[in-house]
Amino acid sequence: NHFYGSIPQFLGILSELKLLSIGGNRLTGTIPVALANLTKLEWFSIGQSQIQGHIPPELGSLTHLMVFNMQMNNLTGTLPESLFNLSALWDLSFTTNQLTGHLPKDACRFLPNLEQLYMGAKNFDGPHPTSLSNATRLQVLTAERNKFSGPISLELGSLSQLTYLNLGKNMLTNVPGNLELSILTSFTRCRMLEEVYLSKNLLSGILPTSVGNLTTTLSKFDLSSNQIEGTIPLALANLTKLIAL
Repeated sequence: NHFYGSIPQFLGILSELKLLSIGGNRLTGTIPVALANLTKLEWFSIGQSQIQGHIPPELGSLTHLMVFNMQMNNLTGTLPESLFNLSALWDLSFTTNQLTGHLPKDACRFLPNLEQLYMGAKNFDGPHPTSLSNATRLQVLTAERNKFSGPISLELGSLSQLTYLNLGKNMLTNVPGNLELSILTSFTRCRMLEEVYLSKNLLSGILPTSVGNLTTTLSKFDLSSNQIEGTIPLALANLTKLIAL
């Protein structure tokens, strides 16, 4: 559609509302705090608009929320920790905004139903939280084009449902003291992986022969523009469905 103007405050009195999808318009202004009164809301999408300002922490009271889509706006500030307590969420997207700061260290610890987490193309920094591995149903994880630093958590290998992972264009490293790129050995436990993007980081070490034990469902595997050295393991020949390497 082509709606414009701000999100109306009066929407906050529609107490029976379960779905609010107003993305893909030319809406401006901020997210009204009054929307926190929609206690039955399950689906909230304002993606692909021109919304600005901070995300109200009061939205963390929407305990029935399953989908929260804020992607492709002009939102600023940090992510409220309260959002990561919405245990019914299965889709959380805030990619392509102007959000900054660290992710909460307990991010995803209380999101047991989360299947898709999109947080690429922003200015997040600091470590990539190990608590992401608590979202055991996670299928899609994107965090590309940020400023995350430090080692990639080996605990990501416990995400048995993971199919798509993009951590490209950050400042992520190997686990200190490991001569081999140990995260790849960890990923051998992810038997549903189809695409992995780790390019343009600070990954170092040699490729372990265990790369040959990665799932044969893997079709795209990008480690370009890192600091990996040594020979290319013959075991890569086991990945018979690769179309991009």
